[in-house]
Amino acid sequence: MTTTEQDAATRKGRGRPKTFDREAALDIALELFWRHGYEATSLADLVAATGAKAPTLYAEFTNKEGMFRAAVDRYTEQFASKSAAALTCPDSCVASGVENYFRSTAACFTDSEKPGGCFFICTSTGLSASSEDVAKMLRRRHDNQEQNLLEF
Repeated sequence: MTTTEQDAATRKGRGRPKTFDREAALDIALELFWRHGYEATSLADLVAATGAKAPTLYAEFTNKEGMFRAAVDRYTEQFASKSAAALTCPDSCVASGVENYFRSTAACFTDSEKPGGCFFICTSTGLSASSEDVAKMLRRRHDNQEQNLLEF
């Protein structure tokens, strides 16, 4: 390899590799929002907790609301879907399906590794009028859970 080729290879490898882990950042954001609520969690809190720079978070999520919406999706994937899965168990009768649903929900709400209570309720308390879109989205998610239970 010539000196010029070595110099080019060195320059090419000098840049910092992308170290932002979207899934890990969402897990951290989800817990912050769950623990403190949507309004009380600032972008500065999210930056400090995730270790990502604000421009990185903006590039990935557009703004705090975008990160919150992604955290709501993450919560739904990880927790709400477990409760819904309890209802779709093909070999359970209505009584055991409902019991499994509420046991799964109670396990989520009381898991000592996570903040207590329902994520949707914890994040929506104290929403201001300026967060009406967030409130509507949370209401729709809650209504979806209720609809799943009714359909079962």
